[in-house]
Amino acid sequence: MTIFEAVILGVVQGITEVFPVSSSGHLFLVESWLGLAPELSLEILLHAGSLLAIIIFFWKDIWELLQKVLKRERDAWVFCGKLLLATVITGVVGVLLQEKLVDHLSVVSVGGTLLITAGLIFLSDFLSNKSVQKTGVLSWSMTAVLGLVQALAVLPGLSRSGLTIAFLLSIGLKPKAALMISFFLGIPTMAGATVFTITKEGIGVVTLPVIIGFILAFIFSLVSLQLFYQSVRKYWRYWGVYCVVVGLGLLVIFR
Repeated sequence: MTIFEAVILGVVQGITEVFPVSSSGHLFLVESWLGLAPELSLEILLHAGSLLAIIIFFWKDIWELLQKVLKRERDAWVFCGKLLLATVITGVVGVLLQEKLVDHLSVVSVGGTLLITAGLIFLSDFLSNKSVQKTGVLSWSMTAVLGLVQALAVLPGLSRSGLTIAFLLSIGLKPKAALMISFFLGIPTMAGATVFTITKEGIGVVTLPVIIGFILAFIFSLVSLQLFYQSVRKYWRYWGVYCVVVGLGLLVIFR
């Protein structure tokens, strides 16, 4: 792994982890085009860089939630309970899906799953104008479904943020609330996946290119979060257009 390759992967991870276009799908595509074999330490630290950026971006909200939990406020405990439920469901279902689907990964499959992501983005854009905006409540049953939806993102091309935000918009949450819940849920999910991978396979060799990739993933994730947070409603459907263009392009070129 050269520094140049690590720079490309770090930038790609930082941008695509936040925006609803699938970081795992884009990393797979870039690694395929560059002829790179996945490097364990780099993959772990790229995701760790994005995770750190999410924690820092939402630090005030996280601290406020922790304070409410310590004060034993019911709403805070309920919210944390829902995050835990969704995370557990994601973890169990995600592991089962990954074992069955990982061997079928290809450029064409990523093209197909990007089209699915696009379809869900367009559907949520339509439903968000028709759904129960007057309540916008994330019930326990909907939380369980959210965990299942997030688990589908184990397949590259299905965006974790895209699927979860699309689902939350569809059931009536406002865009910024949907984005916040999606990334709040992403914190334990990404942390759990990282710990699971390290426990199962180790961390590999941490080299200078790997460290550079981590730093760039952190920086670009932080910048992308700021841009996405400010524009999630205005440009939401255009991310669907992006996924359609890339997905169709992959299917046409590599079919």
